[in-house]
Amino acid sequence: MTNRTQCPTVRSMVNSFRDVIGLWPSLSAAAQETGASYEQVKKWRERDSIPGQWWLSVVQAAARRQIRLSVEDLALIAADGGDRADPEKVAS
Repeated sequence: MTNRTQCPTVRSMVNSFRDVIGLWPSLSAAAQETGASYEQVKKWRERDSIPGQWWLSVVQAAARRQIRLSVEDLALIAADGGDRADPEKVAS
């Protein structure tokens, strides 16, 4: 039996692209680890949108932080207009 550490899944934690960017301790860290500029990451957060050409870099950077994020997760966020419906808000 292999002793592996499982990456935590973010599906329940990430409902928007802002949440995705929030997985990093700072905008500078997100920029450095994804290869984007600080200004780009700042605009992503402001617009609550990460351009598709950056998704793979974001997913790979998250994986290096032991965070399980997939392109599918990002696609689901995009399909919901950048912000997945919060079940608690829908129920109220």
